[in-house]
This record gives sequence, C-alpha cells and structure tokens, in this order.
Amino acid sequence: MMMSRPLSHRFAPGLWPSLLTLIGVLTLIALGQWQVQRLAWKTALLAEIEARTSAPPVALPKDLSADAALRDWRYRPVTVRGTFDHAHELYLHQGRGFHIITPLIRRDGGAPVLVVRGYVPGEKLLPARRPEGLVSGLITIEGLVRMAGEPNLFTPENDPAGNRWYWRDLEAMARASGLAEVAPVYLDSLHDAPGGWPRGDTTILALPNNHLGYALTWFSFALALLVIYILYGLRRAKETSKEKAKTQSG
Repeated sequence: MMMSRPLSHRFAPGLWPSLLTLIGVLTLIALGQWQVQRLAWKTALLAEIEARTSAPPVALPKDLSADAALRDWRYRPVTVRGTFDHAHELYLHQGRGFHIITPLIRRDGGAPVLVVRGYVPGEKLLPARRPEGLVSGLITIEGLVRMAGEPNLFTPENDPAGNRWYWRDLEAMARASGLAEVAPVYLDSLHDAPGGWPRGDTTILALPNNHLGYALTWFSFALALLVIYILYGLRRAKETSKEKAKTQSG
C-alpha cells in the first residue's frame, strides 16, 4: 500500500509569502467589494436623476434653505419668472469656451438666482457679439436645479476681478454681481437664447458608471495573486523535495 506524501512535501510556499499573499488577496477583495457598493450607489443615483429630470417642471420656491432638504431639488425641472441683469454676466471657463451665468432678479421677491444660460465659444464671449440673446423685460426661465459643488485640487483659483471663473462659488459670484445674496442653488437653462447664443441645456446627465468593471478588475487581481501563490508553493515544495533527495543520496 502506497502512502501519500505529506502536504508539506507537495505545497510549501513558506510563512512570509503566505502572509503577504493573504494580506494582498484580502485587500484586493475589499477593493472589489467597495466598487460593488459604489456600483449600487451610482445605479441608484442615475435612476434618481432620470426620475427627477423626467418630472414636469414646477415653480421654484421663493424661499430655499441650504439644508439637507435642499438636495431634494437637485436636477428638478423648475420655472422662475424675473428679469436678467445682463450688466453683471459672469464667465465660467468651459473647455475652449465659456458658460454665461446671468443673475435673474425674481419677480416674486425671492433671492436672485444665478442662471447658466449656456455655452458660447470665445469669439462670442462679449455681449455685443450676441445681442439677440440679451433678452429684456419679464421672462419665464425653465431650467434644472443644480447644487454649487466644490473645486478639486486641480481647479484654478477664481478671478472675480477679471470675471473669470473656474468653479461655481455662488457667494463670491453674488458679491461680484453686486448682490447681497443669491439662491443657494443655480439653474441650468434648458433652452438656447434667442439668436442661438448662449446654447442652453448644458447639464451632463450621462454620468460614467464603470464600477462593475473596476470591481471585476480587483477580483481578477485577487484571483491571479492566489494562482501565483499556489504555483509558487507547488514549485517550491518540488524544489525542496529534490534538494532533500540529493542530500540523502549524497
């Protein structure tokens, strides 16, 4: 009757390779699981955005408070009546052109709202080069409610004196426009201005959702590391057995 070789003779990866592999595999699995959680979050967010943007527009409330309930208005289509203050246009860098942001003085007495009227190329930046878009009088704007957000590490500093903006700092924009306050949200206009400039409907709704691919990548790395560890252990055990056999025969 043949006796099977002990496991240590068939698989001997060693202590430190085993510990390092364990840490690596657990870390990679944790990263994959984190991406699975992000996938669930992003999927729910996209569904929420789809539901909100598809809803019929409602009048923007006169009073908006900057609290948790305010987030319930993001991406909601709304209407608001007022007059544009074209003398205080703001220019937000966007690619090779700019987004034109204009204060809307509300008819209902609510705080003025900053409206992203749309995109213009550099040659259309000055108001004199797009006079048809400088609508006057009482108008009704239809737009999506957006939150201000924060700059990242690579965002340049805003230049209020030069009227060059790189992120939407609503309080600083209010001061630059000579306003005591503005609404704690801004609006993305859904329509082009008369004459075609600025071009409205600038909201990007197709948010990337690559978390499933990221999760599969991390899980694949964990599997690959485990396979390498097993092959290493098998090879090391084989080499160790050969060395012992040579020593005993010698």
